[in-house]
Amino acid sequence: MVWADEPWRFDVLRHQNGHTFEGLIVEEKGDEIQFKHIIRRPGAKTVVLDLTFQRDEIQSIQRLAEKDRAELAARVAQLDRGGERERQRIRELVLEEIRWPNDQPARRYTCKHFLLESDLREDLVRLAVVRLEDIFQAFADRFGSRRSGGRVTLVLLFRSEKDYKERLTTLGLNILNPACFDPRSNTILAVSDFEQRAAEYEAIRAKHEALLRELESQEKKLRQHFFGKPPRGMLLSITQARRTIHLLNAENESLLERQRRPLFTLLAHEAFHAYVESHLYPAEEGGLPHWLNEGLAQVYESAVVDGGELRVGSIDARRLQVAQELLRKSQLPGVLEVLKAEPRQFQLAHRQESPATDRLFLACWGLAHYLAFHRKVLTSDRIDAYLAARKRGSSEEEAFRLLADEPLMEFEAQFRQYLQALRSDGTVRKGERTPP
Repeated sequence: MVWADEPWRFDVLRHQNGHTFEGLIVEEKGDEIQFKHIIRRPGAKTVVLDLTFQRDEIQSIQRLAEKDRAELAARVAQLDRGGERERQRIRELVLEEIRWPNDQPARRYTCKHFLLESDLREDLVRLAVVRLEDIFQAFADRFGSRRSGGRVTLVLLFRSEKDYKERLTTLGLNILNPACFDPRSNTILAVSDFEQRAAEYEAIRAKHEALLRELESQEKKLRQHFFGKPPRGMLLSITQARRTIHLLNAENESLLERQRRPLFTLLAHEAFHAYVESHLYPAEEGGLPHWLNEGLAQVYESAVVDGGELRVGSIDARRLQVAQELLRKSQLPGVLEVLKAEPRQFQLAHRQESPATDRLFLACWGLAHYLAFHRKVLTSDRIDAYLAARKRGSSEEEAFRLLADEPLMEFEAQFRQYLQALRSDGTVRKGERTPP
């Protein structure tokens, strides 16, 4: 089992101006080097820029072995650089029209890992299906399965908070979270308020499309009036107007993606819980302790599926800022307090519980991130040893030592030092000693 990202290996070009370019040498022909510059940042899809260098621009080249270059080329080929593959999958999905118990029209989709039902707009349902298929398959590829078969998870997406709360009540759940996973029924439930904003975006885009058609008509009339040779200034004004509309559409698309990100973050978080329950550590066999399950779900909620690969490790800047502020005020729960936290403490049932719950979730996130990406100790063998010790009745402190390979007091000091020095890009501030 692998919990942290494995880095890609690149050809490296060192430019005469001091800049370094990581990527893939495509072709060397005469004095030219065709190069794919590959940029991979946490929380974002891989960016590939096609560049051409003159050989005398390059100070030095660090070349990959042929096997590694072939592997990198295959990975680049898997990337959906323009997003067309996702759009095609969205178009080709076959949804079943159904009616929910309240006689509300809804849609259903069934696949290997989940069955989704939703009364959201069709375009949002289609997008949710594709994103969930990607995240579940990425979990399967990364973690494998410890159980033969596994169960299909039911995913319910609601447009109405009232309907969402009613369904929670039928399951005996009393929480304020906008999404949750119920292991007893193997169900993910979520409510989205995004539909109205999506409709507003579509209205703006339709208006822009009408303006583009009008500009096209104007250009056609100009060319006819001037026998195919209209004044350059008139054509330029139309071209500039068209470019402005395209830029606005691009900005709106980017804004729309940022606005719908919270929904898909919630779904990825709950999908992690569902995958752990169905394929890795089911509750009936003891499950993962809540602190680790919740901590890793927060780590993986920001994962990006990029070219079929699950990229994880992105740090929410706000989450880190609050955790570090709590740490400075000595208000972040200690490791032993996190290990001993009761399951009910992870359910937000009353608003007055929110601050304490937030502190607990932040501590779980920081601890899981530290173990996965800095200490890199979340291997199958260590997790199994840790869980076995807990089943034998060992104290939380004794069992945790099998996972961290260190006494709790020493571990906690190093963990807190690391968290305080951590930056949102995953690096540690200079001048801070990074614990081992």
